[in-house]
Amino acid sequence: MCISLFYLDPMINGSNFNINTSENVFKFVYFSQEVEHINSCLTNISNTFNELKLEIDSENNNREDLFQKIPELKLNLLRKESNIAVFGIFKSGKSTLINAILDQKILPSRTNRATGVITSISYDSQKYANIIFEYFLGYGDERIDVDKIDKYILLNTSDVIAKPPENIKKVEIKLPDFFLPEDCYLTDTPGLLDNQYLTELSYCEIEKSDLVILALRADKLLSEKEREAISYVNNLLKGNIIFIINRMGVICDDDEEEEEENKRQEEKLLKLANKTLQDCGNSFSGKPAIITTDALSILKNDTSTRGIIYRQGVNNLKLQLTQLFNCFLTERLILLSRIGVINNYLNHLINYSQLQISWLDIKIKNLEDLAEKDWQERKVIFSQEVSNIRLNLEKEKQDIINKLQTLISGSLSKARYIINSDNPEWVNTVKRDWNADNKVYANRISENIKNILNNINIKIPNSYQYFISNLNLEEDFGSQVSSVVGGSFMLGMIRGIGNLLDNNWREEHFGDVKKEVTKTEQVLRNNIDNYFVKLEESVKIYEKEYEPILEKPQELLDSYSDKETYLNIISQSTQFLDFMVKITQDIQDWNKQFDIVWKDFAKNIINSFSSEYPKKLKSIKSNEDLNNYINDIVKFYLKLWQSEKEDQGIWLEILMREYPIMGQDFVDSLNQMEINIPSQPVFLWSKKEIGAIASAVIIGIIILLWGQDMSNFNFDLITLRQGMISAGFIYTVFSVVKKIREKRIEDETNNLIKKLTSQIEIYHEKLGTVIKAIN
Repeated sequence: MCISLFYLDPMINGSNFNINTSENVFKFVYFSQEVEHINSCLTNISNTFNELKLEIDSENNNREDLFQKIPELKLNLLRKESNIAVFGIFKSGKSTLINAILDQKILPSRTNRATGVITSISYDSQKYANIIFEYFLGYGDERIDVDKIDKYILLNTSDVIAKPPENIKKVEIKLPDFFLPEDCYLTDTPGLLDNQYLTELSYCEIEKSDLVILALRADKLLSEKEREAISYVNNLLKGNIIFIINRMGVICDDDEEEEEENKRQEEKLLKLANKTLQDCGNSFSGKPAIITTDALSILKNDTSTRGIIYRQGVNNLKLQLTQLFNCFLTERLILLSRIGVINNYLNHLINYSQLQISWLDIKIKNLEDLAEKDWQERKVIFSQEVSNIRLNLEKEKQDIINKLQTLISGSLSKARYIINSDNPEWVNTVKRDWNADNKVYANRISENIKNILNNINIKIPNSYQYFISNLNLEEDFGSQVSSVVGGSFMLGMIRGIGNLLDNNWREEHFGDVKKEVTKTEQVLRNNIDNYFVKLEESVKIYEKEYEPILEKPQELLDSYSDKETYLNIISQSTQFLDFMVKITQDIQDWNKQFDIVWKDFAKNIINSFSSEYPKKLKSIKSNEDLNNYINDIVKFYLKLWQSEKEDQGIWLEILMREYPIMGQDFVDSLNQMEINIPSQPVFLWSKKEIGAIASAVIIGIIILLWGQDMSNFNFDLITLRQGMISAGFIYTVFSVVKKIREKRIEDETNNLIKKLTSQIEIYHEKLGTVIKAIN
């Protein structure tokens, strides 16, 4: 036993997935641009998904599934293979039905066991089965004989709950006598509604199908859950569904004498099914298409009346499938189901996005409230901080003024002591002490202000530099006193004389100092006021620049962004859906379908006429011959409308099935098609061409006989030369006339083709009027 192992391409699991090989995609002809646009729209939605910022949580855990679904949708849109899925409720006889369709027992079927694995059947030159295994790291496959597939397909019923075979992803069966075209698969699915896992497995396969065959049980027809499943699948695949009522043998008697009763039972069953399923299907599969049969009877080769009827039902199904998947309608059929799956995804995506927006609105409101609350709290704190600054500055100002009084009192006391010491340098000493006290005082102010405004970004005026120029005693104060007092001897003598004269020079000097200091004090008070005005200006600037603003946290900003992204996704999806509505209408547009089949029909007639007519010029000698010849071609190609294998015949059969009255009108008008071109046929030789050649022959004879004695004709060199000249002249004229003739035949034939095309177009418009009534 040889098992090969292969791994999944990681590119299909991301938004950057691209289809790179044209060999593995379906070649759309009529809708290639639309398919390209759909693929582009899916890419745009994927790119928009990437703009989401918030992490996935329990509230939106479907987001990753929706994102990962886009590459699958692209694969499904462009996949080369066509897939027909057979599905139905548990034990509805799906596997037996497929065996009846194949007219051989391929799939295992048991009374007490059922299918548990997706099983596909397709064409190959050899008969074998390929088992696809699913492992932790990837997939592997094993090739086996078809008659050994039972254990890989049937459910394991050894436990209370039936389980599918372990590690089996899929079983692929290849048959050399498969009735469908290459790359077209007929797929068996597990039963619906019996087991959740198997039901989901079946629905996943249905999403990858282009048409489904629903197997119904005649004895248990259309339960409520079954109807729900039918409604979902019908909407999902845009009506690409065919219904098979199987197990008719359960309600019908094999006895030939009971055939009338059997017919009544069948009619009753069909009436119920048609009424229940009237909104299902479409113009391709049928609205609805319901076939009755008994697969088991077919496999038993039942030759009774009932058996023949059952087999005919399956044969009709096979013919319909063969036609639908092997004509120009195939592209429309598969595109219809594939955009149906995309439509379903987009609707789900819009609903999900709307829910996320509702959830984000709540989250945004909560985050905004928290941000607002935080902002208001920070504003209160900041306002209190600024108020405290102002209060402390006011206290400091008052303290400065109080300390100024202390400074002045202390400085004056020092000045009195120095003056009383009779030191001749008392002026400089008083000035030096004053300036020193001033510096200490100014530095203390700076330190206090800095402490008040610590760690606050406020520009502080330099108090020392600001006050020092105003607090220093004036220079002229010292010079004036010095000029009067002089040295120590002079100072003692003056003060002695003053005492004798009762003149107190010390008090006078102290009064001068006090006067100067008092004047400086007033200047200082003004400067203190100005200084604190500047501080208030700085506080106001700080208050304006650093007042708390509403700060939105990153989570809130991401929530805004995600909401906008979801709105964008909804907008893109809505426009996308509108575009697909138009495509759906175009796919099912009878006028456009008719234009395609008519174009091929007209092309065949024109090509046949243009290629064969020049060969018939000898036999077509009159207008009647010409029109008879053309109408023979028309009648030949009219037969295509009756063929079950040609596009025209398949399309007309569908038209007759869906709209019998209009279909009959179409057929009647088509059968009346007769071409009548009021023109003469193209003649092989025209009179002018014949005349030109005859004249050339006569002139050639004259040249040959020129100068000859007819009574004594001699063949000599001169005669030979004249003969060669004559022959050359005749050949030249004939060649020229031949070219003229060929050009004339080509022009006249093209003119006939234009007239023929015009006549065909008249019937195109006439028949198109019948088709327009459908739309």
